Amino acid sequence: MGATTDEGRRIMNNNRRTLYVLTCVFIIGILLAILGIVRHARTTQEMQQEINKQKATIEELQATIDQWSTGYADLEGRYAALEQTNEETRAEADGYLVEIRKLKEKISEYDKQVEQKQEQVLYQAPVKAETKQSKSKQTSKAETKTQVISDTTKTMVKEEVTTAEEIVEETITEDEIYMLAQLIYLEGGNTSYECQLAIGSVALNLARADGVSLKTEIYTPGRFSVSGRVARTTPSSTSLKAARQLATSGTTLPSNVKCFRNNHYFSWCKPYTHIDNVYFGSY
Repeated sequence: MGATTDEGRRIMNNNRRTLYVLTCVFIIGILLAILGIVRHARTTQEMQQEINKQKATIEELQATIDQWSTGYADLEGRYAALEQTNEETRAEADGYLVEIRKLKEKISEYDKQVEQKQEQVLYQAPVKAETKQSKSKQTSKAETKTQVISDTTKTMVKEEVTTAEEIVEETITEDEIYMLAQLIYLEGGNTSYECQLAIGSVALNLARADGVSLKTEIYTPGRFSVSGRVARTTPSSTSLKAARQLATSGTTLPSNVKCFRNNHYFSWCKPYTHIDNVYFGSY
């Protein structure tokens, strides 16, 4: 009876220990589950906060894009207005250019009339002087003449008159003036104003010698090494000034000076002068 009782107690103690261990394991499991839930909740909350931040950033970017879109539309409107204004200005400038060309033609006609009057006066004066002195000498209008006008109360004056071919200057259009400025800039844009005038004079001398327009001369194959770049070149203000002076006042070099080269003369031409580092020759 006593042995049975001890055995029962031992079994009960074992059962109690097992129950205690199981209870502890169960409690630990519950705690771990609760801890996992808490961690998951925290992770979920952090993720939600991160999502909210990303949403806020997206909203800011969208607002910026909307603002830029509005600005872009405004710029497009301004650009269209400027394009319209530019077209109107270009049309107005074309109108002015037509008027300028008409005025230039009238001025050219007037210059020719003045030259004709000057020739009449220049050729009549020697004839009168020769009639009084001697009828043995006669001069040709196509040659260079030296007029001597003498009087008891006046001093002797000598004036050289060029031939008729040299008196008559070709009419240079506004387009050719701009083209001449482009050529001058390409050939000597970094030279002095005097040198640029000389370069333009060579181009005009060549055109007169060949009997062609300035445009034809500039684009003659082999004439100027830079002719292929003329059309897409923007001349400087100095080159434009030089071209306009040549068109209105004539060349600054004799008509037989028709070549130039940097640093030294061409071997096949007669040296005339050099300006800066550009050497001009005649032939």
